[in-house]
Amino acid sequence: MYYEHLSESVWIAYDGTTRNATYVRGDMSGGMLVGTLDSADATRQLLSYGDGAAKVVVLTDTDSGQHIPDYATTLTSVETATALARCPLLDAVEVERGSPLDVYLGRSQRTHGIAARRLTPDQTFSGAADLKLGHTLVEVQDIGRAYSTADTIVWLPDEAVLITGAAVVNGVHPASWSGSIELWRAACVQLAALRPTVVVPGYGPVTDITGIIDLRDYLEHLHSEAEVRYRKGMPVEEAAAELPLGRWDQWECRENLAITLATVYKSLGDSTDRTVTGVLTTAAEIAEGIRRRPRIAPVAPGERDQETLDALGLIEGENSIFELHRVNIPNILTTFVRHTKLYKESVPLARGVIDGVLPPRHRELAILRGAWACSAIYQWNHHYLVALGVGLTREEIDLISRDISLGPWTRHERAVLTAVDELHTESVVSDHTWETLSETYGECELIELVTLIGEYHKVSFALNSWGVPLEPWMGPYRIPSGWRTAHQARATSLDDASRGELGGFLVAGQRGGEAEEGERWLPLH
Repeated sequence: MYYEHLSESVWIAYDGTTRNATYVRGDMSGGMLVGTLDSADATRQLLSYGDGAAKVVVLTDTDSGQHIPDYATTLTSVETATALARCPLLDAVEVERGSPLDVYLGRSQRTHGIAARRLTPDQTFSGAADLKLGHTLVEVQDIGRAYSTADTIVWLPDEAVLITGAAVVNGVHPASWSGSIELWRAACVQLAALRPTVVVPGYGPVTDITGIIDLRDYLEHLHSEAEVRYRKGMPVEEAAAELPLGRWDQWECRENLAITLATVYKSLGDSTDRTVTGVLTTAAEIAEGIRRRPRIAPVAPGERDQETLDALGLIEGENSIFELHRVNIPNILTTFVRHTKLYKESVPLARGVIDGVLPPRHRELAILRGAWACSAIYQWNHHYLVALGVGLTREEIDLISRDISLGPWTRHERAVLTAVDELHTESVVSDHTWETLSETYGECELIELVTLIGEYHKVSFALNSWGVPLEPWMGPYRIPSGWRTAHQARATSLDDASRGELGGFLVAGQRGGEAEEGERWLPLH
């Protein structure tokens, strides 16, 4: 945490990505706090730097008031007070223990535009309020809808210091749940017209008028790119990971795009009923490195020509291999179909190994074990649901990702799982495993099992290399307890920021073996 004296009356505390708070010194009776920090101790330390108690705390937006001194009076505009009363609460978010969202919220110090508690301001005003702190004139203004449904800013005209709350961010992607990009850009113009020499943003380092102009340009870029993706039918979950950011690519907290783009999509006419939990889950998946920008994007509905539609028809609707895909076409197909000729030639083999002679339970054991071995998180998630449909339990599916000896497998099922491991590591099924399989399988089953394992390894290579994203209709990514990457050496090539504890999931390669109790393995693909 950094504490800095910005002007005669103003001190700030910030660390670059968490919430900024600003102290404005008044007379002997106390000063003003604009926003608060995520830590009560840090808030108290800021007040000590400012050398005076805060008799007023200005609430600028929905995540600006977490640790308020008991002796202070809270102040905001009538409109911001209404927004505070209506904003979602963090306690209402449904979190599955051990999920990426659970890990993300557990380590993140930000509240993502969601209130940690319901705040009712002590005093409100309409439009603007002029305050006098000792000899310092402070103007508190309602700037209307921008970052949120109503934002409040603080302006010190004699010192040309502007304290904006989340209406301005610098170097950090904003998480706007209820704002308007168009009105936000107009608010940037309004704030720049004040000609401030010092701008204290809600998030990120202190800036000046150039930071306001840069945010205006960022918002224009974001809206333009989002509209292109919305018009061609790209789901917002995929757009948040795929959208190019230009000169803002190095900004922190890219996961916040999942939140802001959901708001933009809604303004463009998207009627999808997204829950707060669902949007935050997408943000968590981006933050934890699970949902990434695809190298080859799926063909969006608005981009599909007749040749593409004809090709997809080979495996769509009644022609689907799996019941799961009768209504929704999976992204593996809408990506693969970019090479129409190869796609058409591959469909018969894919259908052949699924509609073959192997019992469905054995087939799914082999596919899921291969997905685990290849770190194919997309394949694991799809066949998790297929496996449930053929009778495997959730507990059995999870144990596929662990040591084979831990599962309730029959002698033959252990041989099926072992065959996957042996082909993955040695490219051949051992004599012992082959003999065990031959006790139950005939020649056709043996041929099909090896072909199935090879086919789905090929699919895993494609999924991982193309970067195929999981579809929104599949729900959140499911990560089993024994998940790890088979390519452990990759961890050594990551930079320091990505090694060690990456987003709360243990990076494979730090130590061998299974994940310890309570740990989670992160797929690096």
